Amino acid sequence: MTETMAAASGRPYEVKRLQTVAIPKAKVLGETHGLLKAIVDTETGLILGATLFCPEAHELINLLKLAMDHQIPAEALRTQIFTHPTIAEALNDLFAPNYRTSLSLPYTKSFAPDPSRRDGSGAKLFLCQCGD
Repeated sequence: MTETMAAASGRPYEVKRLQTVAIPKAKVLGETHGLLKAIVDTETGLILGATLFCPEAHELINLLKLAMDHQIPAEALRTQIFTHPTIAEALNDLFAPNYRTSLSLPYTKSFAPDPSRRDGSGAKLFLCQCGD
């Protein structure tokens, strides 16, 4: 479910966002541009949908889809212990109550490969979505 669909549904929801620059593994990879976003039902705590535009999103989306399919609440992912450093550990922060809502992190809409990378590979970002 997208944010637009959640608003149209009339059900109570919350939008959770985390910029990739806040994820330690993204810093290790040198790929800090991107965003994790999830729609969570505020009454049940269930994840209604997610959009991930970050390194290793193709791996992370599987965890979110599993939680959605089996009605595992967002709190379970928030309290799960993930190895460090991994992109998956970002789920702890994404689903934390009011995580960095008042902190203004740098944001860019430009997700072009970074030509300054020494290996020449540029950014390796994946866009993944799940939800009804």
